[in-house]
Amino acid sequence: MDSLYVQTPILELGSSLKHLGIPCYLKMEALQPSGSYKNRGFGLLLSDYVQRGKNSFITASLGNSGLASAYSCRQLNVSLKVVVPTTVPACMKEKIALEGAELIVSGDDFESADHVAKSVASEEKITYIPPHDHPLIFEGISTLVYEIYGAGLKPGCIVLPVGVGELLIGVCQGLHACKWQNIPII
Repeated sequence: MDSLYVQTPILELGSSLKHLGIPCYLKMEALQPSGSYKNRGFGLLLSDYVQRGKNSFITASLGNSGLASAYSCRQLNVSLKVVVPTTVPACMKEKIALEGAELIVSGDDFESADHVAKSVASEEKITYIPPHDHPLIFEGISTLVYEIYGAGLKPGCIVLPVGVGELLIGVCQGLHACKWQNIPII
């Protein structure tokens, strides 16, 4: 799975918080092939499906999960269809298509696109990839914490941007595995 995501650097912010005596670090997930931590989760999920003989997939996305899935499928040499709503920016649609995924634009919101993805999966007998809520997605994301642990850094807290929650769940799983359950998440 090493080619499906990269171990990202942990960079210390300069002097921004030194006057408070608080070191602050950034985990540089923007350096993932898709520009997002989502490579970790979707890489693990898709490689698991491929190991079990699956080779054709579909998912719905607002952008980042579709791009991470498209990258992983290209690396695994399997096919992927990504359903996106009309609201997804043209540059993101182009990035997904450049990774080799078949792009389907349908609906005005995520729920509509997801409904189409599930329908196509059923009609065409291809594997539906959930865009947010699968245990292997969370497990893949937990590798963020393992890398921090392996670097010998124990955070005083972790600050996360949380959308639908898979990042939060994955980080919580990683903290638990590293026996860092007492570290607050903001």
